[in-house]
Amino acid sequence: MDSSELLVLLADGEFHSGERLGAAAGLTRAAVWKQVRKLEKWGLNVEAGTGRGYRLSQPIELLDAQHVRDAVGRDERFELEGIDVFTETDSTNRFLMENPPSRPGALRLCFAEWQSAGRGRLERRWVSPLGSGICMSAAWVFEGTPQNFTAMSLAAGAAIAEVIAAQCAVDVQLKWPNDIVWNGRKLGGVLVESRIESHGLCHVVIGIGINVAVPEAVLAGVSDWQDGAVDIRTASNGETSSRNALAARI
Repeated sequence: MDSSELLVLLADGEFHSGERLGAAAGLTRAAVWKQVRKLEKWGLNVEAGTGRGYRLSQPIELLDAQHVRDAVGRDERFELEGIDVFTETDSTNRFLMENPPSRPGALRLCFAEWQSAGRGRLERRWVSPLGSGICMSAAWVFEGTPQNFTAMSLAAGAAIAEVIAAQCAVDVQLKWPNDIVWNGRKLGGVLVESRIESHGLCHVVIGIGINVAVPEAVLAGVSDWQDGAVDIRTASNGETSSRNALAARI
């Protein structure tokens, strides 16, 4: 059992004994503890109770590729070629820049619960504790450089704003060129990267980061904006939003 498997077992927020967790994977209790420490590295608060075992202080809705695929369904405008969901990766944008769709007309998506090297504009770091936001990228191949390419970030931001309004009843604004804003505080961002291939195709990746339910102590330090960062939970007066539903709708 690795930390990803342990995360699935603990995602319900209930106590699970170290003995039971170890038995499920053939690990010693000491080995289970080592995996618990990895969860803490990802920004999760793991509680240990004498005689009760371990639990996450808050349950987590883990992202599910099949949920997103079912929600997207069939669309005549594109073929959904693949959805990758990682518990941990360095950057969803980097992954799709290196693993583009096979041809024009195919869409590939990548999600991560936690990124070790998430990036924003001007190489600023994007920080999001595991399970607290949406970290995703979408890859598309154009037959040549698209017209109005510079407007792509704004178009993506407008689409995200529509989704957040419909899904979460939160009205957000856009700040040129790539910020998603609520009441002067940063709620998310868009990062568009592209590469022209030797045979003329244009490979584009749109990276999207949205704060959904970030621990308050972490939220205070994730943005250098004057008014700081904000998440959807705060903007919606404590209402929780399904990350899978939000990811699929985006």
